[in-house]
Amino acid sequence: MIEKVDEGSFFGKIIYTKKVKKVSLEIAELIRKLKFLLDIKKELSQSGKLDVANIISDPEGRKFWDTNFGS
Repeated sequence: MIEKVDEGSFFGKIIYTKKVKKVSLEIAELIRKLKFLLDIKKELSQSGKLDVANIISDPEGRKFWDTNFGS
């Protein structure tokens, strides 16, 4: 396809360049949105976890829970 552009007219090259630039901007925007969604998903999964070890007030009970079940 690049060979066709090189052989084409000056205006054809400009149009091709603008199309490539437009597509690259659209892809960059989609990547930005995807990163945002992945960050939200990560935050939701971390905030949804219940850490029982932090609920247990007794230090020995917390140690027992961590040793046997993990946090």
